[in-house]
Amino acid sequence: MKKHNKKFEVKNITSLTFITFIVAGAVMLFALPKDKISAEENRVLSKSPVPTAYTLTKGGYSRGVNSYLNDHFPFRDSLIDISSRLSGLVKYQGGDVTLIPQSSAVEGSSEFAAVANDVMIYDGRAMEVFKYDDLSVERYADALNGIQRSISQKAPETRVFSMVVPTSYEFYAPAAYKNGVHSESGAIDKLNGLLSDGVIPVDAEKYLRRVVAKGEYVYFRTDHHWTTEGAYAGYKAFCAKAGLKAMASKGKYTVPGEFLGTLYNSVRRDSLKAQYDSVEVHYPPEVESCYGYADAAMNTEYEFFPLMDPEGYDNKYITFLGGDKPLVKLTGANHNGKTLLVVKDSYSNAMSLFFLENYETVYLLDPRLTPANLADFCREHEVDDVLLENYALVLSNCGMADILGGLYGE
Repeated sequence: MKKHNKKFEVKNITSLTFITFIVAGAVMLFALPKDKISAEENRVLSKSPVPTAYTLTKGGYSRGVNSYLNDHFPFRDSLIDISSRLSGLVKYQGGDVTLIPQSSAVEGSSEFAAVANDVMIYDGRAMEVFKYDDLSVERYADALNGIQRSISQKAPETRVFSMVVPTSYEFYAPAAYKNGVHSESGAIDKLNGLLSDGVIPVDAEKYLRRVVAKGEYVYFRTDHHWTTEGAYAGYKAFCAKAGLKAMASKGKYTVPGEFLGTLYNSVRRDSLKAQYDSVEVHYPPEVESCYGYADAAMNTEYEFFPLMDPEGYDNKYITFLGGDKPLVKLTGANHNGKTLLVVKDSYSNAMSLFFLENYETVYLLDPRLTPANLADFCREHEVDDVLLENYALVLSNCGMADILGGLYGE
């Protein structure tokens, strides 16, 4: 009998400990102050979602809750820091190249696929190692073709463009590491060959290679994004394909303060501290208004300035739009009645304001943060052109392809 009681007591203690842990976590989740910025990941954290009829029926509210819980878990940044340091202990080194297996990606992060791959350190620069498989490329092509087909049925005059942006790995990694499945340009070429005639590919690589060859500051050394110079090259590539006259440069200014970006925070290698990154900003066309929305239904809006002052924050890339948002509407001084919809990842944040040179209205929709039916959106808002933009790492897994596949219905 006593033996039975001991088992019963141990079982109760185990259950009580588990319940106490859950309750304590819930209390801390709601009681502790909430950060707006993650210094460890250099990004804006998710806001508490607002339930609307649209988000409740389309599943956006549940995804928003999941993202919010992941982003505000108690002591989250400390846990990320520990994970990053542990993953940085495992490395392969040969010659001047260090390869660090990456295992510190955060599930549910609104920064889709950021630092979810092995990291190469070479010549004082950190880069995500690219690797793709046929299925990833084919599914991404299928998603783009489905979007274009759907749009052509409801908004037949709307043009659809695809821009997959190569990362710094394509230009700065040693040549021996960029062959076969590690070739971003090869993957992009294969993708473009699978696109239907209705999807117009934009060759960003050619324009980026020109400025890289000139020794310009095109990509950050410790972060996975491109700089304002890279974004400007991507913008000019789009204009060339769309038959538009690109904005002439009005000069640049430098945001005060230096920073170490997402890739440094992922691997924490002291060799990357030799030269900190900084953010430059091309002076944009005149912006008349800038509004953010919680979802594609646009039931509620808030106004903000599209070039944020990042003083006091480690993350300087949030200069551009203050980070990722579900939907942004920009209007400019070019009152030509034309409208552009950019379906984007965070690379577009640094490029978005340039488009006001050529369009009166620019919508920026992040499909990772809000569901939408693109064909209905194009018809309702009389969209002239759609640009589907992502960085090349979306061709290394099916995550973004699956998200894009949910943006159309036939």
